[in-house]
Amino acid sequence: MALGPGTDISSDDPDIAAKGEAAVGRALEIAADLGSPGVSGITYAAFHSYAAPQSVAQRARVVDRLSRLDRRAGELGVRLGLEPVNRYESFMVNTLDQAAAMIRDAGARNMFVHMDTFHMNIEEGDIPAAIARNAPFLGYAHVADSNRGVLGGGHFDLTGFFRALAVANYAGDFTVESFSSRVLSAGLVGGVRLWREAWSDPVEAARLALDAMRAARQAAEAGVRAW
Repeated sequence: MALGPGTDISSDDPDIAAKGEAAVGRALEIAADLGSPGVSGITYAAFHSYAAPQSVAQRARVVDRLSRLDRRAGELGVRLGLEPVNRYESFMVNTLDQAAAMIRDAGARNMFVHMDTFHMNIEEGDIPAAIARNAPFLGYAHVADSNRGVLGGGHFDLTGFFRALAVANYAGDFTVESFSSRVLSAGLVGGVRLWREAWSDPVEAARLALDAMRAARQAAEAGVRAW
């Protein structure tokens, strides 16, 4: 999920922030009803381009609300994820370190870090090192290439990513995130600035992504064994 400006949990407007907390809480309840293991995404602020950096007070309020949501997740038997996204899509959690720090500060027991390789490619200085530092918090991954198109069609180091996860003993799930303006709604195309048609056949795009992931994981695992 992704919060919007009207449900921004980091907002200085207490009514908007309360609506954001309620929205995440309701999503946790729906996940529990569906038997889903959890909810994740931009759950700490809005999917929005901010004009100023976060304030200390804003972050403190978010930590407080996440602490309450973590307790609610525990009551429901589900987990809550924080997805770091790039600076153009939010302003509070852009890196794995920031997500893990927020989880620690909230004293959370039911939260995890949700990796996304597209955003990591922009914001992380050293992806393997960031994975190693935050290994205990990692719970989910969006696998996307540097251009968000067909996986394997960009320059992201998939093999290096899977090697770092193998070294960190990552046991979470993966979802391929590959976008094309051919199949997305106008609102989402504008939201992620997807001006080009990356592919037209989703089945073929999925097949290519699976092939790319299999090849990268095999190469990564062979490299780890060689060490």
